[in-house]
Amino acid sequence: MENKFKIGQRLEAIDRKYPTYCCVAFVKDVRGDQILISFDGWGDGYDYWCSINTPEVLFIEFIITIT
Repeated sequence: MENKFKIGQRLEAIDRKYPTYCCVAFVKDVRGDQILISFDGWGDGYDYWCSINTPEVLFIEFIITIT
């Protein structure tokens, strides 16, 4: 699968520490098929690496389309 994520791209992501939270975030770094997720206004301790195929991350456009 092609990695379509770009550094700075806005998205929504699940907070792994509190999995009931889906929060506004952005792509902080990209390495191959991995992306580093960073949450708006949260410290670096909440950042995490994940696969581009993870269900924990949704494009903002996807959220708008299904609501």
